[in-house]
Amino acid sequence: MNIDDHGIEIRRNYVESKVVESIKAETSSFDQDLPKYGIRNADKKFPSILKLIHSDNVKALVSSILGAKTNLVRCIFFDKTPDKNWLVTWHQDKTITLNKRVEIEGWGPWSVKDDTVHVQPPLGVLNKMLTLRLHLDDADSTNGCLKVIPGSHKLGMLTQAEIAQTTKTNPSFAC
Repeated sequence: MNIDDHGIEIRRNYVESKVVESIKAETSSFDQDLPKYGIRNADKKFPSILKLIHSDNVKALVSSILGAKTNLVRCIFFDKTPDKNWLVTWHQDKTITLNKRVEIEGWGPWSVKDDTVHVQPPLGVLNKMLTLRLHLDDADSTNGCLKVIPGSHKLGMLTQAEIAQTTKTNPSFAC
């Protein structure tokens, strides 16, 4: 599958195992005051994640797809375990984080999560974005991997009813 046609591309072993192990070690020993299983702003809380984001490897990948100068707009760390797992319903990721709230026509709704401003930008902005997902452990359909509808990125912003219809009439792909 390629990203232009399907909205998804999988690159196995793209990140060196020593980098993955470094992230696993750091995240497994973080302060228990942080929410253990879903951490927003992970780039600000884990040096190993920030280092990966700014690595030549990741920068090259992002620029090969998006081209021009890019900016990180969200970094979330999830640690799903057999006893701490949750269902994520079909949805579209439509919010980004900003340093501060600035009223811009067509941007909203606004919210604050983990002391960080979040907003939904217009579709034109979302269409110029890329999500990178790194699995630190093996993930498949038996243990909660991400599922996507290939090509759904071309459908625009959908209502929940449209998402429900799309998932019924289009095959999903387990990442």
